[in-house]
Amino acid sequence: MKRAFLVSLLAVLNLVLVLQAGSPQSKPPAAEIRGYFVIQDDWNDTLAVETKNITVLSELVQMYRSGERKWVCGTVELYRNRWGFRLKPETIFTGEVTAEALQTTIRGVSDNMDYWLDSTACFSSIVVKIRYV
Repeated sequence: MKRAFLVSLLAVLNLVLVLQAGSPQSKPPAAEIRGYFVIQDDWNDTLAVETKNITVLSELVQMYRSGERKWVCGTVELYRNRWGFRLKPETIFTGEVTAEALQTTIRGVSDNMDYWLDSTACFSSIVVKIRYV
């Protein structure tokens, strides 16, 4: 299990390095990039997020490697998981965490779905897992 995770992580890191280098021969279409990142908010709740955006993918990998806390944001949509929502993959972005910008928690969105649905939610997060498929 641990070996499989490390192999997956190395594949993601290699993909990010190749894509950042801009090699047209080895750059897969965005539709071929598949996987997810598990973020953990300030309350230790976790949520899987997906993105096909190369820049965001690279930022999430860097967050995982460095342990850095940043905003992970996106538009809330209904989804069948523990929390009843996910962040739309095409809307995910990251940003620097500041005290003035504290938005919500994963549990806060889940508990107030009517308020957050189709709105942008930001979570002060670290990336605790990468899964590349």
